[in-house]
Amino acid sequence: MSRTLLVIDLPNLARKAFHIHGGRFTGADGRPTGTAYGLLGQTLAIARAAKATHIAGAIEAGGTTMRREIDPGYKRHRKPSPDGFFAEMELAIEAFAAMGWSVYRADGYEADDTIATLAVSAVAAGIERVEVGSADRDLFGVVTDRVGVLWTGGPTSEIDRHRITPDEVRARLGVAPDEVAAYKAIAGDASDGYGGVRGIGPDTAARLIATYHTLDELYANLDAVTPAGVRTKLVNGEADARRSYAIAWLRTEAPLTPAFEPEAGPLVPRDRERAIAYLRTAAMGSLITRLPGA
Repeated sequence: MSRTLLVIDLPNLARKAFHIHGGRFTGADGRPTGTAYGLLGQTLAIARAAKATHIAGAIEAGGTTMRREIDPGYKRHRKPSPDGFFAEMELAIEAFAAMGWSVYRADGYEADDTIATLAVSAVAAGIERVEVGSADRDLFGVVTDRVGVLWTGGPTSEIDRHRITPDEVRARLGVAPDEVAAYKAIAGDASDGYGGVRGIGPDTAARLIATYHTLDELYANLDAVTPAGVRTKLVNGEADARRSYAIAWLRTEAPLTPAFEPEAGPLVPRDRERAIAYLRTAAMGSLITRLPGA
C-alpha cells in the first residue's frame, strides 16, 4: 500500500485556528477548546486533500534557537502573541496527540527544521509521498518531486488546489527549491526580520542564484557578475549574506523527539474510541463524523 505522510505545521495552523475559533468553545474541564477544534478540523480537511495515510505534527521546542544565537534580532519585530493563545495552543497540541497522531520537536531548532527533518527522514524510510500543511513560505525549500506543500493560507476548502511543487516554487521565486536559502541570503526576508545584501532586491537575487545556484559558487565567480555595481554590493555584503544563509537554511538532521517512526500516527486512530471520547469531553463532538475509520 502506498503511504503518504502529512506533516502539519502546528504553530502555523494553530494561529490561524485561534484567530477564527479562539475562545468559542469550552471543554468539560473549563479549558478553551476553540483553537483545538479549528486545528483538528483543518488537519482532517488537509488529510482528505492529501489522501494521507499517516499524520505527524511539528512544534517549537521552546527556549533559545540556533537562529536567535546567529542573529539576536531574528523575528524580534513581530508582535507578541495574543492573550490566551499559548494556553489554547497547548490544548490544541494535546488534542492532536489524542487522535493518535505523532507530535515531534527538536531542542534548539524551529518547527521548520523539524518539518524538513521529518520530510527527509520519511523519504529515506521509503514513504512514497510527503505533504506539508502550512502557510509558511520558508518551507518552499523542502519541496521536491516527493515532498509538496499544501498551502493553507487561503480557505481550507480550496487546499487541494494550492499544492506547492518544484515548478510552483520556480514560478513564485525564480529559483529552484534547493536554491531558496541562497536566494534569501541575498534578498533577505522581511517577515523574519533579517536582511540580505544591502541594495540587492528579489529580482536580482533570483537572477544571480538561478545562474550560480549556490552562495559559494556565486562568490567564487564574482569577477563574472555584472553590472559592476551589483558585484560591489556583493563584496561589501558578503558577511551579511553568509549570516542570512545560516538563518534561511533549513536543517534536515535536527534531533527529533521522539525519534521518527515511519508507521506512527496512522490517519485512522488505532484507538478510535478513545479519540471519540476525547472529542466529546472537549466539546468537539461535531468532529466525530469527520474522523476516519467510521
